[in-house]
Amino acid sequence: MEKGRDLLVKMESEDKTINVLVFLWHSTTDTTVTAGGYKRIIEFVKRIPEGFNFYILDNSPTIFDFRTPRFNVYEYKIPEIFYRILKINFMLGRFLEWLIASIKLFFHGNRILKQKKCQVIYLPITELLFVFLPAVLLRIIYRKKIVCDILNFEMPYGSVRKFYRQMRSRGYSLIRSLFLPLHIRIQYFIIKSCFKKIDCIMSVSQYLADYIRRGGAIGYIGFTPSGVNAKFIESFSDIPKTLDGVYVGRHEVEKGIFDLLEAWRIVIGLRPGSRLALVGPCNASTRRQIENKLTEYQINEYVSIKGALSEEEKIKTIKSGKVFIHLGKVEPLVPVITVLEALVCGLPVILYDQPSYREHPEIYKHPAFSLVSIGDFKIAAQEIVRYLNMNKTENDFVKENAQDYTRSFDWENISQIEYAAIRQVAFSDKKRNRHHFL
Repeated sequence: MEKGRDLLVKMESEDKTINVLVFLWHSTTDTTVTAGGYKRIIEFVKRIPEGFNFYILDNSPTIFDFRTPRFNVYEYKIPEIFYRILKINFMLGRFLEWLIASIKLFFHGNRILKQKKCQVIYLPITELLFVFLPAVLLRIIYRKKIVCDILNFEMPYGSVRKFYRQMRSRGYSLIRSLFLPLHIRIQYFIIKSCFKKIDCIMSVSQYLADYIRRGGAIGYIGFTPSGVNAKFIESFSDIPKTLDGVYVGRHEVEKGIFDLLEAWRIVIGLRPGSRLALVGPCNASTRRQIENKLTEYQINEYVSIKGALSEEEKIKTIKSGKVFIHLGKVEPLVPVITVLEALVCGLPVILYDQPSYREHPEIYKHPAFSLVSIGDFKIAAQEIVRYLNMNKTENDFVKENAQDYTRSFDWENISQIEYAAIRQVAFSDKKRNRHHFL
C-alpha cells in the first residue's frame, strides 16, 4: 500500500488531468451497496484525488447518493416495460434489460468519450459481460486504455455440472439450474478471450491475480484488497444485542445461504431460541427456497429475512448481533467487506476456509476468526455455539482483537493503489511492455 501511495504522490506532480469514463450497471430490484463490487466503487469515488475527472455511466436511479467536484454521473434509463417483463419472467426480463443496457452504454459512452476526451475506460465490475463488451469495442475503435477490476473469476463448485447439481438439490427449477452455471461459464470464456485488449487488471487478492494470470491475461495484474470505513461504523452508539447471528450478503447458493440454514438448525438444537438475521438482496425464487427450508426445519420464528437495508440499518443490524457468519463457497476477497464491517463492530466471524485466506496466515490463530472446511456446516454450527457461550471477559477480548485487526484495511490507503494503477496506464507509452507497470 505504501508503494501505491508513493507512486500516486510522485505522479500527481505531472501537470496532466486524467479523464476516466466509467461503465456501470446495477440491479434495481435485488442489488444494494451491500454487494462488494458496488461498495468498492462508491468508496473509491468518494476519494478521487486531484488530477482525475470521472464520467460515470450508471443506470437510473444511480447508486451514488452524493456528489464531489471530481465526478459526474450520467444516468441511462431502462424502459419500464422491461421491468414488467422481469416480474413475469425473470430470465427473459433480465436478458432484455442487459441487452438494452449494453446498447445504451455503447452509444452514451461513445459520446462522452469524444466530448470529454477520456484517456481511460474503467470497469469496476468486469464480470458483467454486457458491460464489458461495449467497453472493449470502444477501446478498439478509439485505441483508448482500459482498466478492469475483476472481483471473481471462478466457477462456483468448480464446474457447470457440480453447480447445476447444487442448485437442483436446493429446489431450483431445471431451467434456472442450467441457465445460471452456463451463463457464468460463457461470460468468463468470452472475457478471458479478450484479455489481450485489457491494459491493466486489478483484482482483490494475490490468489485471484495469480488465477487470472493462469487464465491467459498478459497485461499488468495487481490487486486492491477489501476495505472498511471504521469511522462511519464507530459513529453508531452501542446497540442492544437482540440477535445471536447475522449474515450480510447476496442470498445465493454459492454464498452458502443454505449451508447457513443447515447450521442454524443445529445451533437452535444446542441453544434453543437462538435468533438469526439474513440481510441482503434476495430474488423471489431464492426467497421461496429459503422459506421452504425454514418451514421444513421448523425454525421460521427464529430466522428473519430482512432483505436489502440502507447502510445505516445494515450496520445497526450487525451491531445488534453476537456472531457474524459467512459461509461463501467461493470468496476471492480477503476478507469480504461485510466481514471487515462485522469485525469493526466487535463480532467474531465464522467462515469457510478459502484459498485466498492463506495469504493472511495470521487469521488462522486469531481469536475473532473461526475458519472451517468448505461445506462442513456441522463444525460451523459448533463454532457459532462456542462463540455464543463465551463469558464477558472472553467477549471483550475477542471484540478488542477483532477491531484491532481492521486497522490496516482503510479505504483511503486502498483507493490510492487503484488510482496509481489508473494513472500509470493513462501515462504509459503504448509501446512499453505492459508487464512493467508499477
